[in-house]
Amino acid sequence: MQVITTRHTINTCKCNSCGLVEIRPETNLPDSGSYDSSITTEVADDYLCRMPFKMIADRMTRHGIPLSASTAHTIMYRAGMALGPSTRDIADAVRNAKILHADETSIHLNGHNVWVWILFDPLTGNTLFVIQDSRGAKVLKEVLEDWDGILVCDGWSAYSKYRIQRCWSHIIREARDIWERNPDRSCTFDVLKRLRKIYNDAKESKRCSHRLRQKTYTLLLARIDRLVAK
Repeated sequence: MQVITTRHTINTCKCNSCGLVEIRPETNLPDSGSYDSSITTEVADDYLCRMPFKMIADRMTRHGIPLSASTAHTIMYRAGMALGPSTRDIADAVRNAKILHADETSIHLNGHNVWVWILFDPLTGNTLFVIQDSRGAKVLKEVLEDWDGILVCDGWSAYSKYRIQRCWSHIIREARDIWERNPDRSCTFDVLKRLRKIYNDAKESKRCSHRLRQKTYTLLLARIDRLVAK
């Protein structure tokens, strides 16, 4: 990594009458701290590669930029605060989505187990990440408020208050588990096979014209209804 040293001249003016000191702001300096945007970019790149703050600080220091783990954490915190308005814009856009894909996964944050919720709008690409201590429905209530779209999810109970579309991968996985627990019952394998066929036919229909896709959609729903009835 090439180290670039930038010298900034900060002009000050002191009033001889009242003693007030005025500092002309330097546009290239960060709002606070001693490092400019290039150092922030380096720290952010390392952080996105899942490097701990102590390791980031050691790497920067070895390349001639003295940095502590605490400072690296502060740099990332300030970067996060700067992205606040953009995050709020994404949150507003997500609440206006007609369809959302949702999931949650656990991570360790400062030695504690927390949950990262992911809400993705497949039509616009907007993705909102929310970190909370809870995996319960109250998180979705706080984030989505009175949202009335369709939620594509794995069927976790926290999503039950919304109109949901079950993830096909989970449906097929559950059907496979039932078959593996009941291998002597031929109907369990038949259900698994038919679910896989419906899913694969649905994927294949994406290559067809809009009119043919609509026809295929109707036929697929009829096949699902027959399977559920059975």
